[in-house]
Amino acid sequence: MTASLGLDAYAKINWALELLGKRPDGYHEIRTLTQTVSLCDQLRVSVRDQVPPAPPVTLSVEGDWPAPASPSNLCWKAALAFRERFGWPEAVDLWLSKEVPVGSGLGGGSSDAVAVLMALSRLSRKGDTESLLELAGKLGSDTALFVRGGAALCSGRGEIVTPVPCPREYHLVLARPDCSVSTPEAYSLLQPADFTSGEQVKALAEHLTQGAEPAAIAGSLVNTFRDKVAQRYPQIDEVVDELREVGALGAEMTGSGSAVFGVAEDAAHARDMAQRLQDRRFWVRAVKTVPAGHKVWEDQG
Repeated sequence: MTASLGLDAYAKINWALELLGKRPDGYHEIRTLTQTVSLCDQLRVSVRDQVPPAPPVTLSVEGDWPAPASPSNLCWKAALAFRERFGWPEAVDLWLSKEVPVGSGLGGGSSDAVAVLMALSRLSRKGDTESLLELAGKLGSDTALFVRGGAALCSGRGEIVTPVPCPREYHLVLARPDCSVSTPEAYSLLQPADFTSGEQVKALAEHLTQGAEPAAIAGSLVNTFRDKVAQRYPQIDEVVDELREVGALGAEMTGSGSAVFGVAEDAAHARDMAQRLQDRRFWVRAVKTVPAGHKVWEDQG
């Protein structure tokens, strides 16, 4: 068997993120409202008959951001997990072009891993949505949300995903300060006084469901991590301020950082803000919300 599938693997933002407390298993209980956006990595997944001693998985990586072309990459782990789960013998060759900044809270690595699972499911005709959600949840805390994409409420440690209807498209500007923040580092900065009830996330989910105006969405952004993370990396708050200065209706950090996003009135407003920030010391892109986690751009199955 020889076949391949190419996919766009979309990034995500966290419209709102609250930490509710630390669990007995050592993880934190979270409540967050996530949203996939048009910034994406590109991934091609090819399968072939495995002829020993050829390796069961290969991976090549290119693009604007570094990522390991080794078994430590989540894409590689996803391919091995799929093979093991479904007893599938074919070898898997992966090609990844990185456009989503790493160490930024945009979920690029997790989205890439889920793209591998979804491509292999389609190529092999094995696995349904529930089994892919289960596999994704084992690869990381923020992977399952990419199986469906769009807007979603995520709880537990992030693996419990509930889709949120969102009847309108929103336009944003993403900006990444010149720093990376690891998720364990961000969690280590939290204290019990930082934990909240999760009600702000619920309120913002209701706004999205109602198709609220961008200004209403912008006025409800929240991220428990930002105060503590920005104390260590002040350039995060500086970029938030610069987004507001060029006209963002509201701005907030996504995930555990370091990327931030600003809410625009419409597509033209987002492009204008991004243009005005082009000569700054940080990466910037105008994007829009998308209703899915991935999009197929090549099918040679």
